[in-house]
Amino acid sequence: MLFHKELNITIIDYHPNLISPDTSFGDVLKKMVSGYDCLIVVDDLIPLGFISLQTIIKILASNINIYSLRAKNFCESFPYYKEEDLPDLFSIASDIYRKEYLIYGCLNSRGNLTGIISAKSICHYFNTEFFYQNISLTEVIEPNLITIDSSTSLLTIIKKINQSKELQGFIFEGKQGLKIITYQTIIEHLFNPDWKAKTIENLTNYDFFQIESKEKITVVSNILLKNNSLIVKHKFSESVIDSYVNKYQENNLLNKECSHFKVFDRLSIITPYHLIKVLTPSWQQEY
Repeated sequence: MLFHKELNITIIDYHPNLISPDTSFGDVLKKMVSGYDCLIVVDDLIPLGFISLQTIIKILASNINIYSLRAKNFCESFPYYKEEDLPDLFSIASDIYRKEYLIYGCLNSRGNLTGIISAKSICHYFNTEFFYQNISLTEVIEPNLITIDSSTSLLTIIKKINQSKELQGFIFEGKQGLKIITYQTIIEHLFNPDWKAKTIENLTNYDFFQIESKEKITVVSNILLKNNSLIVKHKFSESVIDSYVNKYQENNLLNKECSHFKVFDRLSIITPYHLIKVLTPSWQQEY
């Protein structure tokens, strides 16, 4: 396999966030709340697994005693290679986009972790190719917010958001306008002992960076290097919404009896994960 040193330097994060196997669940939450979206569990630099916001949601939905857990108990495995043996960029991007894996690890000759490749680190690549300056967000955005009643409990939305790979959050009408609940919002309220009983109307509302769907992905990728997610303003067509309604109903995310459970058609969440769609072989061939 051809070794592209310059490309590797571009897409590899050589300073991942490392934690020990015995890090408590509470300390993991503190790191997540401070802005980290991925933590790598290592034992003397030997990789054991990773913890993401999605990992936390899975654990919460399983209804186990979370506060007795240590990082080694719930971290998820990921593939790792020596740098010169890494698959090509488009294969890695495709695996991450299909959520086969969320990250790839890079090792030195001694088997120690030297860096990771994630959707966020891959975003650096867009600035190396002029081609991507012509691609707008409309190519990658999708409906990924569901309207929900303000009296819904936090535990209920945790269980629902765990049922779908596409769903990124919920939206409801608060006293001061629309409020959005994301992975990050959920994590930040877990320090309250009564979090299971909390209703979403009582959650703190956070301001999200908003952009237009006509923005180019090269611009957005730079913003996402400093933000885990953004809000995109876009009006989806009825046919697009209908396709996602069917998909979400198959996953029992939408309740036909409740009018407030429906796919939201005017705002969408964008993350580095959505941008790398344009690096997947299927998208490249179609474009």
